[in-house]
Amino acid sequence: MRLARRPVYIVGALVLVVAATGILGAAYFLGIFDPHSGLALDTFNLVYGTEGSRLDTCETCHTSRKVTNAYGYDLKPAFEGKKLTAAEAMEQLQVMIKTIEELDSDGDGYSNIEEVTARTFPGNPDDHPLASP
Repeated sequence: MRLARRPVYIVGALVLVVAATGILGAAYFLGIFDPHSGLALDTFNLVYGTEGSRLDTCETCHTSRKVTNAYGYDLKPAFEGKKLTAAEAMEQLQVMIKTIEELDSDGDGYSNIEEVTARTFPGNPDDHPLASP
């Protein structure tokens, strides 16, 4: 009789695993769970000391959870098409952040580093330092 119950338990366990995977996948697709966001924001804050500032938000690189702004787009080569561990992703992102400092990702006349230093969003052309370029 005990052997007859084992297939039921195994099938039940498989159903739970598939359901959990589906729930996490749906959460990722809907933007509720994104393993990248914390790492990317933590890395940005580490490089520039922006924790607690107005740049300590996903909006520094994104217009919405799944859509990057111009600054985020310029950072994509750090991740795109690569299978990286968290440590590798953090290292790649640190390099890429420094690489694009002199670019003006949003085309507002200020380099990314000028905007970050002034605590304005480097991916938003309507948000820039007060002084004229």
